[in-house]
Amino acid sequence: MKKYISILLILLVPVLKGCDYLDVTPPNVITDEQVYSSESGVMAALTQLYIELPVEDLQYDSKKFDDNAYWLNLEVLVGHALNRKGEDVATTEGFNGEMGAKRWDYTAVRNINKFILNIQETTAITAEKKKQYEAEALVLRAWNYFAMAKRYGGVPIVDEVLEYNGPESIPALEIARSSEKEVWDFILSDIDNALKIGITETSTDGRIGKHAALSLKAQAALYAACIAKYNDVTLTDSNTGKQVCGIPSQDANAYFVAAESACQEIISSGKYELARGMNAANLSENFRLMFLNPGSHKEAIFTKYYSYPDKVYALDNFSIPWGRHNNPAACPTVDLVEKYEFLDGRPGSSAIPQIGGYTEPCDERADFFAGRDARLLGTVLVPGETFQGYYLDVKYGEIDANGQEQTSSEYRGLYGMGTDTETPSSMFRKKHLDDSKLHSMTESDSDQPFIAMRYGEVLLMMAEAKVELGKAGEAKPYINDIRTRAGLKEIDVVTLDEVRNQYACEMAYENKTFWNYRRWRIYDEVLRNSFQPRGLFPLLDTRTNQWVYKVEKIGKGEFIYQKRYYYNQIDGEEIKKNKNLVQNYGY
Repeated sequence: MKKYISILLILLVPVLKGCDYLDVTPPNVITDEQVYSSESGVMAALTQLYIELPVEDLQYDSKKFDDNAYWLNLEVLVGHALNRKGEDVATTEGFNGEMGAKRWDYTAVRNINKFILNIQETTAITAEKKKQYEAEALVLRAWNYFAMAKRYGGVPIVDEVLEYNGPESIPALEIARSSEKEVWDFILSDIDNALKIGITETSTDGRIGKHAALSLKAQAALYAACIAKYNDVTLTDSNTGKQVCGIPSQDANAYFVAAESACQEIISSGKYELARGMNAANLSENFRLMFLNPGSHKEAIFTKYYSYPDKVYALDNFSIPWGRHNNPAACPTVDLVEKYEFLDGRPGSSAIPQIGGYTEPCDERADFFAGRDARLLGTVLVPGETFQGYYLDVKYGEIDANGQEQTSSEYRGLYGMGTDTETPSSMFRKKHLDDSKLHSMTESDSDQPFIAMRYGEVLLMMAEAKVELGKAGEAKPYINDIRTRAGLKEIDVVTLDEVRNQYACEMAYENKTFWNYRRWRIYDEVLRNSFQPRGLFPLLDTRTNQWVYKVEKIGKGEFIYQKRYYYNQIDGEEIKKNKNLVQNYGY
């Protein structure tokens, strides 16, 4: 423990919540011996690992982790959202291998490996705490590899501290990519080892616990299972003979079983349930409030906290529609809205006409969205709705007595649409917005927590695993729990399409749909035929004094998708540094 390291120091970590745990003082250069000579030093080292954890939260977008990640939320990449200028990564830069943000972070892996090594040698903490911290570190390492595996497939597996000892040591440091299967198995093994060591039963605020570990295991196992079952983009490293992209199809069921087992353990614990008591009289509000108050219900499994003014981001300022120059961003499209079915069982798409057509007339703009899955109005702000005490007067124009559209500025509402400072779709994001924030807030005032793992997703993963294993009948209680919370009727037959649609409705704006489309290998189907998102253009028909919506394509171009994009491009600089790395297919 003679090497020097850069580490974030904290003196006390009495309660690991909010910035008390994750936001610490600037780096100081000290030795490993100094760090691990006290319990506070050990906690500082562990804190650093959490800081480096790639949680795809409200500071995360399709290209990077950033305080302003409002702009290219991953919903944009599946056609479910568009920013105020109609821009999206797919049309302005192409699906260029950066989708989902580059994440080739062996610095984080090295720090975890050093922590695992040093924690064995320290005498500053009890043996019981050593076990707990080691178990946490193993799950954190699994999480980091999960972030890389779902982007790149097989990557080099490094499970020990590597040191540079002169030019002669370079060959040992140039590690080739493991097979994709080996990486997923390594991820699951790390989690299983953490569970065997005895990670704590439940998560402390901001800390990994047993059920967070199991949730990660289920996510990883499902991803691996889907690669084995659905992937047809393969690559073998000619130097090692290893399949670095793709998993043998015969392995799919074993991974589905692993996911099923992990979900079952969470469910059987009895510690979690869907949040239903936030607002029993208004199911949409119940759903929205769940994300603002994770401590007031039993759905959250792992939550990342923020705290004003030290740890903040810009979501509210860049999402609210009150005419500020920065908004709006990641506006929902028709392609998301139509996912939400009607309470009477009709598909949401049944109310959406063809491009250029008009919806059925309604007395008020918001009426068009009524009578649907409650999650819709818990996720999306719609024309004619009131939020933060402001009436959302979005109006594209009028239809005059001659049946002609009039869309010049004099016919528009307080909040227009279609310009570089207005919503392109007529709608705005609502999920995660804090209705207590004033519309005059500054750019980075948001500090809402982010629920990274929750029971709702566990139920969906369980239902998916059951259906994939040919046990669809056993999936009913899990999918119906999700449906009834949204005000929908129970169903007797659970199909894979139903499960996948519930994912889209339940997890919108939680950075999940993008990865689901990738693991299901349906991206090239969803974005086929020159896909372009659609918007709803509200028009007042002066002949009847009723409202209609005109459906039009929005955005600045058509989405283009190639199968090679199921794997990200490995940065050329990484390949220059390691001659044993092979590039992914098609790059």
